[in-house]
Amino acid sequence: MPRSPESIEYLGIIGRSLTHTLSPVMHTAVFRYLGLDYRYGVLDVAPPFVESLILSLRRRGFRGANVTIPYKQTVMPFLTAIDPAARLVGAVNTLVYSGDSITGFNTDVVGIRNSLRIWGDRIRGGTAVVVGAGGGARAAIASCALDYGISCIAIYNRTSDHAEALAASMRRELPSCTLMVVTEARELQEAVHAAALIVNTTPVGMHGPESPLPAEIHFTAGQVVFDILYTPLETTLMLAAQRDGARTIGGLEMLLHQGAESFRLGTDLEYPLDIARTAVLQKLQSRTSGK
Repeated sequence: MPRSPESIEYLGIIGRSLTHTLSPVMHTAVFRYLGLDYRYGVLDVAPPFVESLILSLRRRGFRGANVTIPYKQTVMPFLTAIDPAARLVGAVNTLVYSGDSITGFNTDVVGIRNSLRIWGDRIRGGTAVVVGAGGGARAAIASCALDYGISCIAIYNRTSDHAEALAASMRRELPSCTLMVVTEARELQEAVHAAALIVNTTPVGMHGPESPLPAEIHFTAGQVVFDILYTPLETTLMLAAQRDGARTIGGLEMLLHQGAESFRLGTDLEYPLDIARTAVLQKLQSRTSGK
């Protein structure tokens, strides 16, 4: 006998222009596999209504919600508690509702940590290059420093002022980690050549064959190149790295691992990654074929 609407458990994602989000696909597949009477909502909201939406979700019985661009920082003043990792990164991507409290978490750090684990021995204690200067870059820097003992990180961003601001902010949070900004082609090539790990946290490469790094940049065998984009599954950056003999990790792993952590926080249940991975791959393949 189906449960009444009042007894259904709700999760969702808060953001703007969410037409292509795959969060409902992966989470709904997991609900079905686990036999949970849960629903996952897409909550596309205009900026003036973010606060009222967050408070109304608590009243409607939501267990939690994911938060995506452009509201990962916007939501923070409206929360009753913020997890230390989210404070470190300066952004929240997961809300957990419990009674009268709303706690904000950032699962991107866990997503990056678990995505990199397969090549942990290769990158541990080495140096890194992080491309980008947004929330994803902050999470990547935090995971590199705290999870893999990387003590020297070069930041590259097409707007160097943003990179300088990021470096200054993260130096205060991670005083034992050397953070430098590279702007010139020569110093960027030197940083990439020396790095054990290169992480792209920008959207460059999502909508075409563009790479976030200049075409003259080359990689070396044994390096790990991680692109947090999950579409396309193999970006221009990843293909270039593979041609040079580097190991690559795509953003699908990031999507799955951060989603698994947000699901665990909202439900106290373990996440069947293989079920979610299959659902996402099927959806991506159907988009590619136009079906």
